[in-house]
Amino acid sequence: MAQGFFKNIIKVVRTSTFNTIVRAITGILIARVLGPSGRGLLTSLLVVPTMVISLSELGIRRASIIQIGEKKFSHDRIISVLAFFFLFTSIVGIIITAFVYSSYDHTSYTPLLIGLALLSIPIRLISKFSNSVIVAHEQFKISNIIRSTSVVLNFLFLLVFIIILQYDVSGALIALVASNFISAMYALRIILKRYPIHVRFDIEVIKSLLSLGIVYAVALFLARLNFKIDILILNHISSLDQVGFYTLGSSFAEKWQAPFAVGAVILSSSANRSDQNAVNNDVARLFRISLFFAIIVSSVVFFLAPYLIPILYKPAFTPSIPVVQYILPAIVSLVLSKILASRITALKKTYLIIFIHIPSLIVNIILNYLFIPEHGAMGAVYATLISYSLSFILLLFVYWKVTGTSIIQLFAYKKSDFNFKKNKMSKKN
Repeated sequence: MAQGFFKNIIKVVRTSTFNTIVRAITGILIARVLGPSGRGLLTSLLVVPTMVISLSELGIRRASIIQIGEKKFSHDRIISVLAFFFLFTSIVGIIITAFVYSSYDHTSYTPLLIGLALLSIPIRLISKFSNSVIVAHEQFKISNIIRSTSVVLNFLFLLVFIIILQYDVSGALIALVASNFISAMYALRIILKRYPIHVRFDIEVIKSLLSLGIVYAVALFLARLNFKIDILILNHISSLDQVGFYTLGSSFAEKWQAPFAVGAVILSSSANRSDQNAVNNDVARLFRISLFFAIIVSSVVFFLAPYLIPILYKPAFTPSIPVVQYILPAIVSLVLSKILASRITALKKTYLIIFIHIPSLIVNIILNYLFIPEHGAMGAVYATLISYSLSFILLLFVYWKVTGTSIIQLFAYKKSDFNFKKNKMSKKN
């Protein structure tokens, strides 16, 4: 069982590493072509749809992974309800995002840019709902192909639209929409080969999914808001240049943590395995391995940032260097928090995560308004460091109470932690 768990982890990590490299190259291309202001405008346009998608999908994607794994309802019933939720949440998401955009007074927000940003919502939701069905069946190879397809196509379309056709921010949005649309259609095609899709209002399935999903949606929305609120406040009380410096620095520091995004594996493994103590042991081991590599990678990023930022993104982004360096501890805590939070969610204790995010978010908002006027982008970094540290400490305590895994056990390394070959041999025997 442990070998299967870590085999899936390795598959996801391998694909995520590839996607991280491509995304890094894509980020360099965008930054060099659009500059700080253009990059800041692109980020500020997409931050609202990203958060709205997290909320409008109502946590159904993660809930469906658990429900399909537990086989509580037939696959046809669940998939038909997912089709209903796609239509409902797409409409709601577009309305909410359009309302938020209407409150902005930036002249840079043209109807074309707003339209493209709104169009990205239903397209990304198709991909999310479709991929949840694939992951629930532990078809991680197919899921990885879908994710990589979107990332690679986004880069190729960027070359066409912002390099060859020189469409600036609109070109970047067109590339995003087009790449997500193709990968979403591919995912949908795979599902249609196995299951007929009908839009069905199945109240029994809906209640079951919502009982898990809404709590998770709120928790995920608060987590995303905690990570994106800095950008919203910077956009409100500072300049687009500062938004550009902060988003480039934070994304540069954040990109390397993508290979550690293995929450879906934890969810599907928890739903498909009867021995929950074994899952706890696997998660604890994963936590220690992730901590070890996260510290190594973040240390390398810290020392290389002063050399890489001016070379890769042009000297205009030099103010992003300290953003990269000093936000790294927050990124490490984010990596570890996602692992623990995924296990708590799988145990249907997601509501506890909400009580962690609320005080952290409040602290983050207050500190952003205190620090940003004087320190700009670095003020957002200071606020993030403090709020994320608070969130991580609270999450460690909650995880201990929920799983019975002591904090000492989480951090206590064993010789067998990195011995994957031994686990493979024991399985054969």
